[in-house]
Amino acid sequence: MTAAPIRLLLLEDNPGDAQLVQAALAEHAPAEYSVVCAERLADALARIQTERFDAVLCDLGLPDSTGLATAQAITAQAPALPLVVLTGSND
Repeated sequence: MTAAPIRLLLLEDNPGDAQLVQAALAEHAPAEYSVVCAERLADALARIQTERFDAVLCDLGLPDSTGLATAQAITAQAPALPLVVLTGSND
């Protein structure tokens, strides 16, 4: 019996960065991850309400939210959902 893939919500507004994350996951274990992408916090929150995810991979610089407000909005809606912050920021 094969385990279901890990469902990830990738919250990233930069298509190039989103492709890099997806490529890295596919290279590591192509059949183990199912990735759904959202470019805006509002879209991600809507998907969290209607779909099941095992974790969120999240950029904190989005068109409709930034920084800690992004993380707080996600954890307020889904407190038990693991949140992994992805950033290219040096600060």
